[in-house]
Amino acid sequence: MEVVSATSSGRELVEALAHCQADILLLDLLLPDVPEPADLVRDVRELSPATAILLMSNLPPSQLEKEAVRLAAEGWTPKANKPAQLRESVRKAIAAKA
Repeated sequence: MEVVSATSSGRELVEALAHCQADILLLDLLLPDVPEPADLVRDVRELSPATAILLMSNLPPSQLEKEAVRLAAEGWTPKANKPAQLRESVRKAIAAKA
């Protein structure tokens, strides 16, 4: 795996996707400039339709799972997951997009 970009805001994310394509996006649900994650997910889908979206958050798992379903993300994972669990979540999200 290779990190192609790291951003700290929704605006930076959209700008980065305009210049590079990614197999997967690890998206924090609580970005400071994103009041409605659905708007950002829509923008990501328009700019990079082949990119799988894996939601990450400190929200309780049940709430995070509901958000993943609502946003039609390919997967979700708590931020507190260990690296092996994160890698498995990434693999599953990429497979779900394929």
